[in-house]
Formats: sequence, structure tokens, C-alpha cells
Amino acid sequence: MTDYGIWTVVTPLVTIVLAVVTRQVILSLLAGAMVGYTVIANFNPLAGIAKALDSYIGVFASAGNTRTILFCFMVGGLIRLIQVTGGTRAVIHALTERAQLVKNPIAVQLLAMVTTMLIFIESSISIMSAGTVSRDLADHYRVSREKLAYVIQSSCVATCSSVMINGWGAAMMAIIGVQVSKGYIEGEPFTILLHAIPYNLMAWLSLLAVLFYVFTGASWGPMAKADKRAAAGRSITRRCLSDCRRSSARR
Repeated sequence: MTDYGIWTVVTPLVTIVLAVVTRQVILSLLAGAMVGYTVIANFNPLAGIAKALDSYIGVFASAGNTRTILFCFMVGGLIRLIQVTGGTRAVIHALTERAQLVKNPIAVQLLAMVTTMLIFIESSISIMSAGTVSRDLADHYRVSREKLAYVIQSSCVATCSSVMINGWGAAMMAIIGVQVSKGYIEGEPFTILLHAIPYNLMAWLSLLAVLFYVFTGASWGPMAKADKRAAAGRSITRRCLSDCRRSSARR
């Protein structure tokens, strides 16, 4: 087994830096993979790119991977279609004008939290759906996009990691099943996982933290700046992002 030492850190660093700078997550992941394969290929960039391309193609050799990717594309396309055809505006109208369920920033954040918790079957669908439903409402009631992202992401991760009837539950039961088959632990994977859920303290604390920040409106650091910007009615723009990056670079 080859030990690449400090070079093992290069790939994730390249990926993270590119994602932050370009805001293009997929391209950053692809570029990071190419860098990693270049390191494996004894720093031969041509060989690294060739291996990376082979690995991208190899992903589609698995029927399960292909179905998952196509499913994500179709869900994203469906959500975009709902936005373009006015479905999102209709939901906002129903919640604010008809039912009058959403009347203030707290209600907007609770809507985002509840939406992502109800759609617990798949985390990507949960996050995209909650963001689609609550984004325009958040802008209307001057909730910062950063705060909304925190509420949705934290609620999604906490819920999906505490529910057994989703991909996470299946993966965890498979891991437990391996341990049982090797004799490290005893019992049924389903029962073991069910009894372990109450000890998922990170999830429960995350949900409590979300509720705390939603009802108190407390924030600090960059989040406080984002909340002040939203309260002043200033939305995120490309210029704003550029200014933020320049400010961070000066520090």
C-alpha cells in the first residue's frame, strides 16, 4: 500500500477552495478527483486526467449509481418546473394570504424546518423541497439565506440520521449486519439500530439548537452580519459575494 503522506490532503483542499471561490460544487468535485488521480499517477497530469475520466465513466457501470444520478436530475428538473410554472408562488399565496399560516420570520423558519423533517426519505430531495418552498418567503420576511440554509441543513441531517426507513437506515443496518456476522456483536441489526437511536445525541442537540436560534433570533459572527443585511432588505448578489470574498482575503 502506497503512503502519499501530506499529498492526501491536497485533493480535499483543492475541492473545498474551488467550491468556495467558484460556487460550482460539481466542477470542484471533478477537479479535486483529477488532482487526486494525478497524485496517484506519480504526478503525471495526463495519466491522472485519463484515470479520472475512466473513474467518471465507471460510476455509470453500476445500475444503482446511474439510477440515483438520474433520479436526482429528475427531481431537480421537477422542482425547477414547479418554480417556472408558478407553483412556488401559489404555495406562498396559500400559506400567507389564504391560510395565513406564515406571518413572520419565525413561521418561515419553522415551515422550512417542518418541511425538511417530513420529507425524510432522501436528504437531497428534503433539502431541495424545503428550500424551494421557503426561499421566497424568507426573502419576503427578511430572513437571511444563510440562516435559512442552516435551519434546513441541520434539520435535514438530524432527521435523516434518526429515521430507519430511508437510505441512512439501510446503510447502518448493513454495517451492523457485518459486525453481527463476524461475531463482534449479537442481535438483529434492526433491533440494535432501533435501540441506538435515542443515543443519537448530535441529532437531538442539533434540533434543539435550531429551535433556539429560530425563536430567540440569536446569531453572531458572519451569521449576525447576514441577518443584519437581510433585515435591511439587502439580498445576496454576485457583487455582495465578491465583496465578502475580498473582505475575507484582506483579513
